[in-house]
Amino acid sequence: MALTDSAIKNAKPKAAQYKLHDEKGLFAIVRPNRAAHWDERVTMAQWWSDYLDMLRSGAQVLEFKQAAAG
Repeated sequence: MALTDSAIKNAKPKAAQYKLHDEKGLFAIVRPNRAAHWDERVTMAQWWSDYLDMLRSGAQVLEFKQAAAG
């Protein structure tokens, strides 16, 4: 798909930024309309804050085993 002027102008912003690609590796970044997605952003920020508070208060953190080198 070619990255045309009309494709870029018709791209709709989402909650998070995303890229429109073409077959030659070119891309355009579509940034979010922050006002239109304010509720989603607040919800995500609150979830992240609650998660960090849970980790700080001594929640169970899973340890990952490292693979043996070689």
